[in-house]
Amino acid sequence: MTGLIRNIVKDVQQTLTGKKNLKAFGMSRKTMMQLMADFEWKQRFSDLAGQRPIHAEAVLEMLRPFMAHWANEPEKGWLQEICDDTVAGMYPDNFSAESSVGRQKAKRFFLENYRALLQYEMECDGFSPEDHITFLSAAETEGYMTAAEYERMRIFWREHYIYEFMRISREITPFNTVGHIAGVHFTALFIGKQLVGTDIPVDLALVSGAAAGHDLGKYGCTAHEAKRIPYLHYYYTEQL
Repeated sequence: MTGLIRNIVKDVQQTLTGKKNLKAFGMSRKTMMQLMADFEWKQRFSDLAGQRPIHAEAVLEMLRPFMAHWANEPEKGWLQEICDDTVAGMYPDNFSAESSVGRQKAKRFFLENYRALLQYEMECDGFSPEDHITFLSAAETEGYMTAAEYERMRIFWREHYIYEFMRISREITPFNTVGHIAGVHFTALFIGKQLVGTDIPVDLALVSGAAAGHDLGKYGCTAHEAKRIPYLHYYYTEQL
């Protein structure tokens, strides 16, 4: 096990056994540690971290035994279940998702592991404008008019696993929305940062937030609205 993999394993273990996650899983730290030991989580995670590229399906294959501890796999599969549940959380007026407490716990366990592996992917292979989205830090947005709103957006993305959901969606649908959003976000910030310090006023928090969110409205369109996505996704982006 390389030093970098050893560090990410340690970090993820601490995240999974942290107070917030343990409360969500309804488990004590001792019970979670025992579960991870029973299914040889460290070795499984380390093996997966060494693979390239990181595929959601491969992560799921590794984590199925853990997820089965909380719930049986849905007929439509875990990846589709995660995507449907995420979209319903974004657009509850258009979509609904009935998910048991057990399934919510299983999905959370998957997404926390998947998030860490995607972060590890970027650290090892380098940032890719087509695959990764890196938001501005609080220090970088200090003083901008939309800084507070930007922070709300960052929290929403993290709590709803928006980036992870889009990476999964790219694997199970013909659409690469995450690649488009990532590219637009990178380009917008690249230009915006060059304007900072000139006589052209620019709010980098607004630039980043608008670029990252500009196409999320596509997920709000229902099946009968499919032919109108080029028009309606503007509306649903604003709603979100």
